[in-house]
Amino acid sequence: MPGSHRTPLHRDRGLSWEERQALEGWNDDFYATEDDRREGWERHRERLLDECHDGWRPLCWWLYDAPIERPDDPNYAAATLWEHKLLYPDEVATLERRWREHFNHCNSPDWTGICVGNDPQRHCAIWVKDEEGRQASYHHHGIPPALVKRWTNQRNRTIRKLAKSAA
Repeated sequence: MPGSHRTPLHRDRGLSWEERQALEGWNDDFYATEDDRREGWERHRERLLDECHDGWRPLCWWLYDAPIERPDDPNYAAATLWEHKLLYPDEVATLERRWREHFNHCNSPDWTGICVGNDPQRHCAIWVKDEEGRQASYHHHGIPPALVKRWTNQRNRTIRKLAKSAA
């Protein structure tokens, strides 16, 4: 308005939704070149890394900063970071607690198995139980094999102790 003494708003020229999507790996069309994407990552790295949680990292972290290769299986990204000690301490606690819950559930008497696909001829789900199902479930939930081994050994020792004391 003419004669107004208001201070004009300055738009934050920070991280737009489209640019965030490109840096996180959801949109390949935002940047014209790889150099532009790398420059965008350099500009917004700290902000995006501050938002990492539960073993998730933006695509650009994997491309430009990660000291290891990105796993082919996206369900296994958090486990890969855990194995290489690249998680924040709060992520370790959260993920190990979540993984332990899944492990315990797979080893509970009321566990019914895991659906691993669909049988197109019989038009029904394919359910796997017992040890094969547990292994499929551990993989589905991205539980690191080292933790599965540790917890299985602990479980087996406990079962042996209980059997020994009952006898």
